[in-house]
Amino acid sequence: MVRAVSFKATGVRNAIVESANFRLEETETRKEIAARHAEVGDGSTGETPSERLQRLVEPPQQPPQVDLRAFEREVGVPLPHDFARLASIYGIGRFDELVSVLAPDPGMRCGMFGRTQDERETHEYLAEDDPDPSLPYPIYPDDGGLLKWGEHDCGHRLWWLTRGHPDRWPVLIQADDGEDFFMYAGTATGLVCDLIEQRLDVWFMLLAVPWRTHRFDPSGR
Repeated sequence: MVRAVSFKATGVRNAIVESANFRLEETETRKEIAARHAEVGDGSTGETPSERLQRLVEPPQQPPQVDLRAFEREVGVPLPHDFARLASIYGIGRFDELVSVLAPDPGMRCGMFGRTQDERETHEYLAEDDPDPSLPYPIYPDDGGLLKWGEHDCGHRLWWLTRGHPDRWPVLIQADDGEDFFMYAGTATGLVCDLIEQRLDVWFMLLAVPWRTHRFDPSGR
């Protein structure tokens, strides 16, 4: 089982503050971007999260095109390298009918920014009746806010906390009821692997028998 920091929403405020001053080169192709996204391997297996995911789930031969630079144009910093590599290899879609990875395109209502805006509007609506809402962090585009990169089939939200260098943005799972958070000790790609292998020990998530053969369904197919 994989364990990480868990906490109730009320009163929790953490920050990771580092510089983030690098940008994608305009001349880079998707493959070149993916190739330079170096990752730290797993100390026990020697695999990077990307290598582990590719061992578990066969990538599509022709993944849907993903505009990786659209994220930088919106936020001002690149995508976390591990997520950019995931999107370059798989495109955007759903793993094992369990974990959906959202598109980093600000023009898509069902992408990262659209889903984050939906969450923000819901939170603001609920806050009208609750002067002290329990959400411990702001929501993007507020500085250092939560940005939604994925969704779990049981209604749990998958977030980055956009503080500091993108490659060190904390990865959070928010329970479907909105009250509890789980801080994952790894990257978004690593979390996808642990979720489809049912390896996470999280009190608000039910474990199930993992699929014998894992599958990725690209969006739009």
